[in-house]
Amino acid sequence: MEVEVHKLIFVTVAAAMLMSAGANAQPSNTRRLCLGGNEVPLEQKLSACTAMIESGQEPPQNRAVAFERRGLALFEKKDYDRAIADYDQSLTLNPKQVTGFINRGNAWQAKGYNNRAIEDYNQAVRIDQKNAIAFYNLGVAYEDKGRWEFDAYVHEGSYEQVAIRFFDLAILFNPKYHQALNNRGDAYLILRQYARAIDDFSQAVQIDSNEPLYFKNRANALRFVGLYDRAIADYRKALTLKIDEQMKKEIEGALTELGAVTH
Repeated sequence: MEVEVHKLIFVTVAAAMLMSAGANAQPSNTRRLCLGGNEVPLEQKLSACTAMIESGQEPPQNRAVAFERRGLALFEKKDYDRAIADYDQSLTLNPKQVTGFINRGNAWQAKGYNNRAIEDYNQAVRIDQKNAIAFYNLGVAYEDKGRWEFDAYVHEGSYEQVAIRFFDLAILFNPKYHQALNNRGDAYLILRQYARAIDDFSQAVQIDSNEPLYFKNRANALRFVGLYDRAIADYRKALTLKIDEQMKKEIEGALTELGAVTH
């Protein structure tokens, strides 16, 4: 059985709430839509943030947030170049904005520019030395380098070791960071440190028992150490949770390999 790396995508972060001379007043409908969450359709969010940016009535701090929120919406649309351009504008207006560096790093990584992403995540850490999200995303970037860069084949395991150090820091500053535990488990699995991988996946499961990926990853690790009954139980548990079709097929294939009934 080959080692499979299943990692959650880097974490995006929303900008801080707007601050202005009228901070005590109720936000306008335009601001509400720009700052809104997933309940606001992306096109409405884009239009609202654009209106804020172009109104000429917002102070620089508000415009910085509007640029960043529009960047997030563009990121969701996979328009990474325009997202980066908006993050550039946001950081010009507010160069100490940690979320801006994290989110711009995410856009660079989505384009496959891991080194540019790492520069931005490092800048976020320079501003906030206890930012768990920035450390987590650094770990994800180094894991990705380990998968795709030629140097990773020459120095096997080197990028995973760096990634683990960043995941350690993410977990230090947020002990309930189940995504970081899962990704650290992935890195340990690649390094063939199976006991550590199983322990990390188990901790991730304890924190979020509704994520099928964690059960699937622990099952993969359990197979490497010959604990097939426990692996089968984890695969079957994953199938009871909300799962996409691709993961379902992978798990059913693994169960078939183990001679287990899938239904």
